[in-house]
Amino acid sequence: PKPKIVLSASENCYLDFVYPTTTRNSTALYCGDGSGSSTQSNIGLLKFPIKTGFGLNEIPSGAKITKASLSLYRASYSYSGYSLPYYERIKKLLKNWTETKATWNNFNTNMPWESGGALKDWNGISGDRSPTDSALMAIDGKYGSYYNTISNDGLIKDIQDIVDGISPNYGWGIYSDSNGAGTSIYAYSYYSSKTNTSYRKAFGSAPKLVIEYEM
Repeated sequence: PKPKIVLSASENCYLDFVYPTTTRNSTALYCGDGSGSSTQSNIGLLKFPIKTGFGLNEIPSGAKITKASLSLYRASYSYSGYSLPYYERIKKLLKNWTETKATWNNFNTNMPWESGGALKDWNGISGDRSPTDSALMAIDGKYGSYYNTISNDGLIKDIQDIVDGISPNYGWGIYSDSNGAGTSIYAYSYYSSKTNTSYRKAFGSAPKLVIEYEM
């Protein structure tokens, strides 16, 4: 078998359109249009400690990434006015945000996003996020709590660029399938790495990234 590492999110929070100056680094990641607003009202942010080296959970320099799987553990959802399957778009972020400072307006203290909610695509000069999707996560409407897992060539490229020093590691954003939800409501939440109940700690529910590589 190929070598692999399993990483838990080192930083995770969400951006709240309704409270644009409030940080949201709690036990849940809320994503989608949770308020029926004319724009996305919640956007999740994730960052993993991807490092090169020969230590525990590090990737040797020069390694080729062969597989990357991102898993998010669903906590709850509600929807109205959408046709399933619905998709959440995983996009590489281009600003050095921190979970204790990021808000809808700013990615860090007194450092605003190009567009509120990290919504501006890179245009060759400026931007908050990649214009292309790293992956799509299908939302199937099933009841219950479980891991949603995706594996995609876009994630592999993002991680390879980090390992090769081409791109900094600013993590990913979780965006709903539509930016103009109008009166339709789609709210989705995942457990964050800060979920601290004994049950969740014992059985695991934090966002995780599994990376396989070869030399």
